[in-house]
Amino acid sequence: MEKLASEQREAITCTDEDLKELKGCIELGFGFGLDEDHKLCGMLPALTLYYAVKRQYLSCNSHPSSSSSNSEPEVAMVTVSDDSQLTKTRLKHWAQAVACSIMQSY
Repeated sequence: MEKLASEQREAITCTDEDLKELKGCIELGFGFGLDEDHKLCGMLPALTLYYAVKRQYLSCNSHPSSSSSNSEPEVAMVTVSDDSQLTKTRLKHWAQAVACSIMQSY
């Protein structure tokens, strides 16, 4: 279980530049489906975070009363051991991925 959490944590690590690239692609009209494309995620690292946000949103809307029965693993954005700057950066990146997800929806 610890290894899975570690792999998920690595998967959602991205930079401000990665998120700017993702936002730029969306603004240019590129669309990203619901199925994660691992090759594309390798080229656009912020897509991994984008897909994680999308999955969480869709699972919350499809099972609003039974969130504990969710088959998708939850993505941990921050942990108690994270320093305050890292926590702030990760939350900012999460918010930007949410904004990209909303932009993609319209």
